Amino acid sequence: STHPSKMSDTEVILAAELEASKKRAEQLAALLELERKRALEAEIRLKEQEKLLAEKDRPKVDPALAQGLRQKLSKDIVALKQHSQRFSNAAKAVDVVIPGLKANGSSQLSLIAAHFQKLRARLAEREEQLKALVEGLVAEKMRGLEAQRARMHAIVSECEAALS
Repeated sequence: STHPSKMSDTEVILAAELEASKKRAEQLAALLELERKRALEAEIRLKEQEKLLAEKDRPKVDPALAQGLRQKLSKDIVALKQHSQRFSNAAKAVDVVIPGLKANGSSQLSLIAAHFQKLRARLAEREEQLKALVEGLVAEKMRGLEAQRARMHAIVSECEAALS
């Protein structure tokens, strides 16, 4: 037997889980978008730096500066790969959560449907009980009124008989 307050608690839990999942998905989407922007900016900077290096026709390039740029570019590439991996993992995590959320939702919907089916059956049974009770009370009152009317007719008949 499913109690209405338990159904309410279940609905609250389901709604909270759904809201938390939505918020987490929104956060992950926002982080993914931010990392995509950062990756695009890093790629643009990398191309600009490569272009600048290629366009320079100076015969003398400071080897320490070139080495520093190479190291920075290498770090940017590693960071870009790490961000890509993190967001790939986050996307997989969302993919894992979705079926569980759907299954939980289906389970809760089944519980709700069963609960309301029982409530409808109980209401129909109670309706029949109340109808029978009202019909019984009406019949009892009618018998009393009919008996009273019969006594009154008898009294009127006796009065008329006495007067005639």
